[in-house]
Parts: sequence; C-alpha cells; structure tokens
Amino acid sequence: MKFSIISIAWFIALPVTASPTSPYRQAASRTIFQLSQNGTWFENLAIQQNGLILATRADAGELWRINPKEGTGQNIFNFTGTDSSLGITEISQDIFAVISGNVDLSAGSVTPGSFLIWKVDTSKGGPPTISTLAKISDAVFPNGATTFDDDTLLFVDTIKGVIWKVDISTGEYSIALSDATMLPNGKTPPGINGVKVWKNYVYYTSSTQQLFCRIPVDKNVSATGPVEILAKGFFQDDFILTPWGQPYIATNVNNTIVTVNENGEVKVVAGSNSSLALAGSTAIQFDPSDRSYKTLYVTTTGGLKAPVNGTIVEPAKIVEVTLKY
Repeated sequence: MKFSIISIAWFIALPVTASPTSPYRQAASRTIFQLSQNGTWFENLAIQQNGLILATRADAGELWRINPKEGTGQNIFNFTGTDSSLGITEISQDIFAVISGNVDLSAGSVTPGSFLIWKVDTSKGGPPTISTLAKISDAVFPNGATTFDDDTLLFVDTIKGVIWKVDISTGEYSIALSDATMLPNGKTPPGINGVKVWKNYVYYTSSTQQLFCRIPVDKNVSATGPVEILAKGFFQDDFILTPWGQPYIATNVNNTIVTVNENGEVKVVAGSNSSLALAGSTAIQFDPSDRSYKTLYVTTTGGLKAPVNGTIVEPAKIVEVTLKY
C-alpha cells in the first residue's frame, strides 16, 4: 500500500510563543544522560518498575533505556520499518505500548498509515520481547499515549485532532473523542499532543491552540459533558499529573516546565527561554521511588525546534528536576 506524505515543516521550526512569567519556587535540575550528536530528539518516556527509564526518539525508530543512577543509556530496540518512535505508556507491570512510524524531521514530512503500536515486554529483565499490538493505518500522525484501564489505551492524532482508543487484547481501534479544541490552529499543527487520565476525566494539551483541557468520560471513553479549558496562552507539549490531579506541563519551544493551579494560574517551575537546562522539553514522568512526587524526569530535543537565543542547540537529553513545594 502506498501512502501520501504530508508536510510537517511547521514541526521543525515553530516560533517561541508567549511563556508564563509568574514566579514560583524554582526547581533544581541536572542532566542525567545526554546523546552525543545535535539534531537528536527524545520524544517521550516511561519508567520501569526497577527505576530504569525507557525513552523514545522522534528522530529515529529507536527505544532507549537509561539508568538514572549511573548516568548511562543504550539503544535497546530498533522498530523495524519505521524511522520515528513517539508515545509510550505502561499497559501492565513492566509491559509498555510504544508508537512508531515514518516521520522525517529533517525533510519536515510524515507518512500517514505508516504507524504501528508495539508491545514491549521488559518484565523478564534483559532484552525486551517485542510484538505488534496494532497496525493503526487510519491514523494520520499519532503522538502522545496513555493507559485508560486494563483493557484500553488511548493515543492522540495531532493532525486529525482526535483521541483514538485501542483494545489492548485485540488491537482494534476507533475514535473515542473529538472536539474543536483538539484540532490544529488553522493550518499550523500540531493540535492535540499529550493525553492523560485522572479520575473520570481525560486531560490533554493542544499545542498550537495553546490550550490545556479536560473532558469528563464514562467507562467506554465516551464524553459525558463538555470540554473544560483549564489554561491557555502558551505552547504545550506532553505532561504528567500527580495523584491529586496537579499538572506539570512541558512547553518545548519555551524550554520550561510549568504547573497550573485550580484557578488556572500558570507558574514556571523549572527552566527558562534563555537556558539550555530544559531546552525543548517534550515529556515528563515522576520518579516512582519518590513518593513525595517531587522528582521529575524530562525528555528534551536540545532546542531543535526553537534554538535557545535563536542559535544554540545541543543533543537531546534526560533531565532530573527536583520540585520545591
């Protein structure tokens, strides 16, 4: 089957947007692992039960394993026939779903219909066992993913502007949610980007519309009420939620991590526009060994989409951020 290629030149050259400036207790950050070459892009991450980090690369169809205590990392799998790995979510203990497909960052193009969801089993230690969970031919540009329940995972389509649901056992998939807030802003994708579940809500970011939203759902991932806009006015990539529902959002081109309070006020907690500390922050996970939820792991692009001060980029890296509540 031959698929047409869609231009995503916007994806590699987005301008820096307005950034929240409200002061907050600035978190400490340190690099725990960094790749060796510029032009690299850590897209997303998940944490194994033993504390090792699994990280995807948008610039390569690879899955990396990083040891945060030793500061080491290695490529543990190449996703055959695809050149970009994207969303990742744990679907059961030490078993993960990973999205990969054909995304050419240098050319600025994506091939709809080229995407798959892989099942990555790390439960036995050593090299992972890999199998195909679903061939998602109807998706245009899958990105962020999350686990809804034991039977269902969700992933976003950042060009189509929808949330898909996937039956983990059968690989069958369908559109679960769609809304105008999920669409790209005019002709400037990406639209919906990150997605997470908390209580009876699906939360998501919409990047070029600059929205952080949630929608109430039932057990079938059908909407039970309207979308609520929780924050707006800044570029948003992927994010994480605490057990009590507080979000921490990666802002990518703004090189920061922000949080949003119950009044919709946005605070920068780490990084800055002019710093390489979190240059091109893309996704966040909590360190599972820290029950205070103060330790975050963050993936970055090294400022590839928006160089720091207009000219400075670095290799993609994994950063540890220690919050100050």
